[in-house]
Amino acid sequence: MPAPRREAVILVHGIRMLGLAMVPLQRRLGRAGYDARILAYPSLRAAPAENAQRLRAQVLRLKADVVHLVGHSLGGLVVLH
Repeated sequence: MPAPRREAVILVHGIRMLGLAMVPLQRRLGRAGYDARILAYPSLRAAPAENAQRLRAQVLRLKADVVHLVGHSLGGLVVLH
């Protein structure tokens, strides 16, 4: 029997928000069996492309077969980069 896939989710908050805003969703996803992480990034001090590099680094550090990206508002633009 094959090993189950390890799935992770990275939550990317919107402009003028803190990563803490994503904690309720992170907890809910964790209870559903996902390795849920939050990308905390300086939404006003760095361009989306710069923050996308932070996101890329976090994705590469994960030990997961599948990584889902969930972005809210500006976080969606960071994910698109």
